[in-house]
Amino acid sequence: MHRPSRIGAYTIHTMLVSSPSSSVYLGKARASEQHVVIKVWRMPHARLRDERGQIEQECAALAALQHPGILPLLEAFLTERESVVVRAYVPGLSLHAQLAARSQVPLPPDQALDIILHIGAALQAAHEQGIAHGSVTPHNVLLTEEGHARLSDFRISSILSVLGENAGESASRRRYMAPEQFQGECSPAADQYALGCLTYEVLTGYVPFSGLARATLFQKHHSTLPTPPCLLNPAIPSHVERAVLTALAKTPGERYHDLQAFLERLAGSEETLVSLPVATVQTSVSQQDSPLDTTAISQQTVR
Repeated sequence: MHRPSRIGAYTIHTMLVSSPSSSVYLGKARASEQHVVIKVWRMPHARLRDERGQIEQECAALAALQHPGILPLLEAFLTERESVVVRAYVPGLSLHAQLAARSQVPLPPDQALDIILHIGAALQAAHEQGIAHGSVTPHNVLLTEEGHARLSDFRISSILSVLGENAGESASRRRYMAPEQFQGECSPAADQYALGCLTYEVLTGYVPFSGLARATLFQKHHSTLPTPPCLLNPAIPSHVERAVLTALAKTPGERYHDLQAFLERLAGSEETLVSLPVATVQTSVSQQDSPLDTTAISQQTVR
């Protein structure tokens, strides 16, 4: 795949990821020398022309989204056959990379909940502005060098609709998709479900449902109950387990009425989480799939 030397006002340094429909680059703004991550979607000209207004409107809403826990979108623009999104680059490690390095050993419970509550606050702020993330996965949670958790890579539905059915959907993302999201619904309730999956994983070391095939994962999310988290890590208090399992309810109406309610239930007890030796944790679930990518910089992509 040819790597351009520049895109718009940005100099390209490195190609991070490439697929038939898109490429992701590490670059630098020529005016400010700021490092950025640039994603370029190659799009059918006719469809891009038809959807131009919707794409511009959605990208403008994302660019206006400001919160300390959200990695900002700096610029978005369209060319004749491409859609380009530029966001800030922040050195750090993705949560996916950190979990992969621990080989299914849960994070210390206090650290795990701290990450989830910070990411949840960022998600709730987006929901209050009418924006759903649509792709809450550990790949899209950045742990900065200062120790802060930041959410990135909001799903841009108008671009993905141009690219076709299931565009931008990977096996890793399907492990965190609500049942209704397999049918194309992107909503705050689906974000709550995804955050429930992520909470389950950081507390137990396992995703609720493993697998690769779309049909397999849809069936599990739609019909199978997850192993209770306390069976995988007895250090998890009962109020935390209840909160996670409610967020993982199969239908939106059975979940909390909004994300803030889920976060309040997670943080709403005076019980203390106690880390137990890993050897005491018994599990009957199948081995989680091998991590797809543990390179920190390549996690910082727009999915």
